[in-house]
Amino acid sequence: MTKSICARLVLLLSVLWLQPHSVFASVYKFTADCSDCTGVVGYLTLQGYTPGMALTSGDFVSFVYSSSVFTPAITFTEASLSGEISAHGPADVTAYLYSPTDYFHNGLHNYIFNTQLTGLWSLGVDGSILDHGPTHNFALQTAVPEPSTWAMAILGFVGLALVASRGRFRRVCTA
Repeated sequence: MTKSICARLVLLLSVLWLQPHSVFASVYKFTADCSDCTGVVGYLTLQGYTPGMALTSGDFVSFVYSSSVFTPAITFTEASLSGEISAHGPADVTAYLYSPTDYFHNGLHNYIFNTQLTGLWSLGVDGSILDHGPTHNFALQTAVPEPSTWAMAILGFVGLALVASRGRFRRVCTA
């Protein structure tokens, strides 16, 4: 019986420890030179994405973009993505983005964001290019565990603390 409890404890800890990287959200900072604007910066948040792999719509969490044309920043909450991003440098990305906010009060919510490995990039709406430029860069900023991952880890530690505080942990695992 005591070996069974130890085995279950070891199995639980190994499952928690070996969680796949897909539980991490990665934030990429987009910076660019703009031909018709200034102050271009964007933050693309992806979940479960590995740099250099093909992007999918399931990777997308959000994209926040600002420039002298988009002040305050516009937040995109839905997207259809293709292409790939490296950990640092230009990227080949096509994103059909949706913003719940009617930014220009013209009834348009769907935008196209496009970057190329040559450095060219653009952001447009309804066939019109709003911002564009000759160079851009994506840089990986952070990889942050999801709240559910934190909750699972904390629950595991609380469980271990409860078992240890009752003195059972020493008796069970010494057998």
